[in-house]
Amino acid sequence: MNLNQKGFAKVALIAVIITTISVSGYFILVKKSTPTAQQTSVSTPTLKNEMADWKTYTNEKYGFKIQLPDDWQTKEDSKYNFVSFNSQEKFNAITKHNDSEVNGGGMSDNVTISYYKDDAEYISQIGYQFQKLPTLEEYINQNSDVRNLQTINFAGQSAFRANVNGMFDEDVIWVRKDKHLYIIRLVGVGNPLGNEILSTFKFTK
Repeated sequence: MNLNQKGFAKVALIAVIITTISVSGYFILVKKSTPTAQQTSVSTPTLKNEMADWKTYTNEKYGFKIQLPDDWQTKEDSKYNFVSFNSQEKFNAITKHNDSEVNGGGMSDNVTISYYKDDAEYISQIGYQFQKLPTLEEYINQNSDVRNLQTINFAGQSAFRANVNGMFDEDVIWVRKDKHLYIIRLVGVGNPLGNEILSTFKFTK
């Protein structure tokens, strides 16, 4: 190897060393200057926090249970096979003030669950004179008081949900379990409270 070749090799070696140092320094600098992402958990208070203090009502005869605010009152009617739940706070306010503006006409928050052995028992008790008893689906679809009808999954079963005009506007769910029919009516119970109550409904048999 002559002198020129030795000189070139020395220069090349120096260039390699400088390049290595420069690249290493660049990555070290980038690593230090790049902010580290930190995971933070954000807790948003919801109605579910209040549900921890709710009470559970179980009806062995009709085979269901449901959770409700602790101050709600229960009324069972074995003659007509229904159970109703009322907000005692709203009921007391309406009774005390007798104010038609309270809760849109003096009706306390109310959830009613009616039980029928089958569709025919329910439809035959409606009071209409049918030439031929309609199916539940036919009755609901032909009822002019039914609005915003939708098919939903409720407590693991296919069900219908709609708004129904009457003495009070009702949010109504029709759901079958082993051919038995349950009708759940909500009056004056706004969201999210109404949906939270409905979400706790469970069949027990």
